[in-house]
Amino acid sequence: MCIYIKASKIYCEEGGKKGFLKLEKGKFAGTYEEIPKGAEYIDYGNHRIIPGIFDTHNHGAMGYSVKMRKTKDCIEEIRGYLKALPAHGVTMVFPTVMGDFGHEAIAQVTEEKLHGARIAGIHSEGPYLSRVGENGRPKPYPEISLEATRHIVKRSGGKLKLFALAPEIHGTEEVIQYLIEHNITVAIAHSNCNAMLTRKAIDDGITVATHLGNVMTGIHHRDIGVLGVCLLDDRVDCELICDGIHICNDMLQLILKLKDNRRIMMISDGTPFSGAPAGMYAGETNGSVLQVEKDGRILDEDGRINGSSKTVLDGIRNLVENLHMPLEEVLPMASLNPCRKYGFADTKGSIAPGKDADFVVIDEGFQVVATYIMGEKVYSIGQKGELYNPDFIELNKLL
Repeated sequence: MCIYIKASKIYCEEGGKKGFLKLEKGKFAGTYEEIPKGAEYIDYGNHRIIPGIFDTHNHGAMGYSVKMRKTKDCIEEIRGYLKALPAHGVTMVFPTVMGDFGHEAIAQVTEEKLHGARIAGIHSEGPYLSRVGENGRPKPYPEISLEATRHIVKRSGGKLKLFALAPEIHGTEEVIQYLIEHNITVAIAHSNCNAMLTRKAIDDGITVATHLGNVMTGIHHRDIGVLGVCLLDDRVDCELICDGIHICNDMLQLILKLKDNRRIMMISDGTPFSGAPAGMYAGETNGSVLQVEKDGRILDEDGRINGSSKTVLDGIRNLVENLHMPLEEVLPMASLNPCRKYGFADTKGSIAPGKDADFVVIDEGFQVVATYIMGEKVYSIGQKGELYNPDFIELNKLL
């Protein structure tokens, strides 16, 4: 049985089209200006259809956390998280853990068929990280352990796809080679590397820059640091937070002019605080306090940015409305590019015949009206309030 969806514009792989989107057996089956007389269709009026978003760096959403240090039921936390993500237009995700916690629960839920976003793999941001960012308090280097790395890989049940580390820490070379041998992509993250050390790390096999520009050495006229090398080296694909908060719009414009946009992967670096009202909250580590500002930024006690309450769709809106980029040029950075990088582009990442029917209906304000996965509607705008974790505000809001 086929289904037709009508919208003012459908953003296909070859560009925007008007008319009807045909779905058949969970796949895209073409776009049409007209459909057979008498055929039924779902009419989204002046709204637009875009490909489902693949967020490869996401720690939480709508009161749910994949770090799970405070939750009693890890499995239910992940299930709630996956059901909430389509409200942000996310159809595929790398749940992103930090440290040595959460891998097993995520791997277990990956096998379940839920009415929500699909887990495409696990992203381990750390535990081998160095730089703490602006206004941060320096910490000693963590101890590198190949045995501990093997343990993380084993507990991930074959689902670990991305492992981020700071390559200046002594002993990471062996870890990088081990991960590559197990087909796990390695990223440079939270790093104080200079340009020379960054180039060596790339030669050793690193191919991703974690949230480019954030918590890494920046560009100086005598040493271009991690940021400069990753911009120049075509072997590196760059995660990029485009909300205009983590990186100012002038720098975003500079990055997008310098780097081949096919090498850019838009991310959220989302946290459970996405959708939370402004105020002071208990952080996810014992005794920490975070401030959620009205503009969406999340600050720790030192005043540094600590994760995000914004979404990839917020970043898309920022690039279109403030940097005046055409939407059809922005969308691949949120969908097709990460699918190419991690091996899903044959079936995911764009609206094209034969691919899985993962797509999002958005309004003129870039709000999600509906989200479909494999041709099935998994979210509609009236559900948003129901999907927020009912316990999060009560348990975590301090002021």
